[in-house]
Amino acid sequence: MKLKDMTNLVRSKNAGPFEITIDIMFSEPRFYRGTIKQKVISPEKIAKIYGVSEQLIRIFSIPSIHAIKVSFPRNIIQGSIGDADNHGGQQYAPLLDLEVDV
Repeated sequence: MKLKDMTNLVRSKNAGPFEITIDIMFSEPRFYRGTIKQKVISPEKIAKIYGVSEQLIRIFSIPSIHAIKVSFPRNIIQGSIGDADNHGGQQYAPLLDLEVDV
């Protein structure tokens, strides 16, 4: 099953001009647990997708609300030349097709 099919909300936004944060909110506890157990959202995978050093990626699991939060540095500072997503609102898209066994 794809991540987009097991969530109520996946969004991204700036966490200041230097960082992006992504919120992943699952529609069912079992989807959250399966994603955590399989390490679908891991520093290694996020680093590969976004081209950021694993050591700079922070992942927070929030079991009480079946959510995962990911934060990492932007590759281009907000508003700089070459910044195609000034608000960071489209950065979640590469995660939507990640596969999770349920």
